[in-house]
Amino acid sequence: MTSEELRALPPLANPEPGTRAHELYLNYMQVVGDLHRAARESRDAADPGLVRLVAVSKTKPASDILALHECTRHDHFGENYVQELVDKAKELPRTLQWHFIGHLQTNKAKMLTSIPNLYVVETVDSLKLARELDKHWGKHHAATREPPLRIFLQANTSGESSKAGFATVETLIETVHTIRAELPNLQVAGLMTIGEPGCGDRDFATLRSWAEQVEQDAEKHDQEVQNLHAMTRPLELSMGMSDDYAIAIKHGSTNVRVGSAIFGSRTYKTSEAQAKADAARMAARLAAEATAASAAVDPKP
Repeated sequence: MTSEELRALPPLANPEPGTRAHELYLNYMQVVGDLHRAARESRDAADPGLVRLVAVSKTKPASDILALHECTRHDHFGENYVQELVDKAKELPRTLQWHFIGHLQTNKAKMLTSIPNLYVVETVDSLKLARELDKHWGKHHAATREPPLRIFLQANTSGESSKAGFATVETLIETVHTIRAELPNLQVAGLMTIGEPGCGDRDFATLRSWAEQVEQDAEKHDQEVQNLHAMTRPLELSMGMSDDYAIAIKHGSTNVRVGSAIFGSRTYKTSEAQAKADAARMAARLAAEATAASAAVDPKP
C-alpha cells in the first residue's frame, strides 16, 4: 500500500478531541500533507507515494507510539538510543518497523540486532561497525533464516567535524565493495545524511550525486566480480528532518525523519534533564571562578 493510499484511509480509531491521540493524529496528518505537497511541487522529487515518513519517537513514551499507530496505521518509527529501542520493541506490536537513527557504538551492535522487527540501521558510519552488525545479525537470526539486515551508510556531506559519516564518495564506494564481497548478513539499502542548518540544498544535492556514483560503480563492479551480495537499486536516500524535509524531498529523498513536528519537543528522562542542569550550573560556576581569578590577578586601580 502506497502512502497516498494510506493517507486516504479513515483512521482505525477516531481519537477523541482534546486527547493526546487526537493531537498526534492532527500533527501527523499535517506532516503527511506537507510531505505530499513538497513532492508534487518539485520536478526532481520522488513520487509522493514512495517517500517514507519515519516518525522519530525518541524519548517519547510507548503510549504515544501506540496511539499514533492505532489511529493512522503508521508503522515506521525511529529511535536514537539502543536501550530505549530494545525496551519499546518488547512492549509494542511486532508489526512496527524500527529504524535505528542514532550514533551506534560497536559494543551495542549485539543488543540492537536482537530486535526481530528491526527494519534498518540508518547510521552505519564505518566498516568496523558494519562487520559487527553482520556478525551479530547472523548469530541472532541464523535459525530463522531472516533476510539480510538493511543498512544505510551515513555520509558526512557537510564536512562538519562534529558529524560522523563517510567524508568522500570514494570511501563510500570502497566500503560498499567490501560489504558486498565479505558481509552476507547485510544489504546496503541506501545512504543517509544530516544536512547542515541552512545548507540543505548543498548537502542533499551532494548525497544524491554520491548515490548515483555508488550505483554506477556497483553496476560496473557486478560485471567484473562474481557472487557479490545484493544492493538495493536505486539506493534509498534518507535525508530531511522536521526543519528541512521539504528541501530534502525536492532533492529526491525517499526517507524523511520527522519527530518534533509530530510528537512535539523532546522530553528527557529526569536523570538526563538533571545532568543537563548540573552541567549548566558547573559551567556557570567555572566561568564565575575564572572571572574572579582574573580580577584578583589584575585588579582595577
